[in-house]
Amino acid sequence: MSELNLDTPALEYALKCLIVRETEKHHLNPEDIADDEALFGRVSRVGLDSLDALQISIALQAQFGVRLSGDRAVRKHMANVAALAAFVRGTIMAETVFVRGGSVVCAQGAARLNTGLAGLDFAQGRSVPRRLSVLGQSRSLPYFAAFAEELLTAQALFDVLEAQIRAAADDAGVPQAELCRVPVFIGSGAYVLSDRERCGTAGARAYSLDETAARLRRRFANPNVFALATSCTASAQAIVQAARAAAWSGTAVAAGVESFNRLTLAHFDAMGLSEAGVVLGEAAAAVVLSAQTGGTAVLRGITARTDHAALTAPCPRALTRLADDCLHRAALTADGIGAVKTHGGGNYAAEERAFAAFRRRISFKPYIGHTLGAAGVAETVLLVGCLQRGHLPDGTPAPDSVLDYFPGFGGSHAAWVVQTAS
Repeated sequence: MSELNLDTPALEYALKCLIVRETEKHHLNPEDIADDEALFGRVSRVGLDSLDALQISIALQAQFGVRLSGDRAVRKHMANVAALAAFVRGTIMAETVFVRGGSVVCAQGAARLNTGLAGLDFAQGRSVPRRLSVLGQSRSLPYFAAFAEELLTAQALFDVLEAQIRAAADDAGVPQAELCRVPVFIGSGAYVLSDRERCGTAGARAYSLDETAARLRRRFANPNVFALATSCTASAQAIVQAARAAAWSGTAVAAGVESFNRLTLAHFDAMGLSEAGVVLGEAAAAVVLSAQTGGTAVLRGITARTDHAALTAPCPRALTRLADDCLHRAALTADGIGAVKTHGGGNYAAEERAFAAFRRRISFKPYIGHTLGAAGVAETVLLVGCLQRGHLPDGTPAPDSVLDYFPGFGGSHAAWVVQTAS
């Protein structure tokens, strides 16, 4: 089986086998352990101790991708097999959210999820030249532009982002009046840097990392609007946080925005990434996530990891752990994944080594460029739309299950599995 069975009694039996195996209590038959039978204590027939609990906890993380630590948590969730199964099942399901709607504007145009991405034709080669001047040297680099103005003002960026959030809410059937209560998480690598470059030294003003979120808090009359800045994974981390928030709020929004600025273009060029084939782009997108079943797709095994091995290039071992963690949390194995959507931010060797087991690769970079902090939400909306309509940008059939991952500068990585809602 490619998928771990979380149903009753299959999960309970798997846990009984794990307990007997890891504690070496081979005199016990897994079938003879009752679901409500005490696992600890002098009156317990199973007779587990603290060392057994540690061994079981390690095995739970290895087999199911769930962590159980602390004496109080162990006493509560390992009291009997039924309690342990409820913990494992609940933890895995809590890392599952449903995509109710979404919206995106990118180099290919603007579209919503529930219209089947109508309006996007995914034509390649839509980049435009952008001028870069460094140390008296000037040259043009290709760039995937999504907005009419080369350098957006802060107000224009706020308007674009707000429009995407409202469009996603409308696409999901969430009334606009409800945006005062729905948690919103936004991510960007640059935020209003384009405004600073547009104004120049003469028009310089004080900028705040939080001003984009603050503007949206006022617009939506919603105190729960948060900004994340983790470079290329900013809106991917927004999805991670929105999924967690949806567990208690029922619904949450993740959004991302990235607009052209010369500093970022110069930075990537100085690192040799332009010569490596990386073409940057701009985009804005939003997705509505729900803890309730339904919608156009499901995100499983949502995982975030920190890679401290290198500042600017992900370690292959860290990416492998990211994928393993994600699949464990999703209760899936590698043979249950139809394809992997590659990040392709310039660290091709590391990604190739980490995801060698996945033969089929998907990438949206040839169509929209590397949209940096907006990539997490923008590419997820595009991927969900492709799975929904049944084919990829190149016309090939879409798989039912895709491993979607985002490694970033500073070691902030995120991943999840995207599956069709069926």
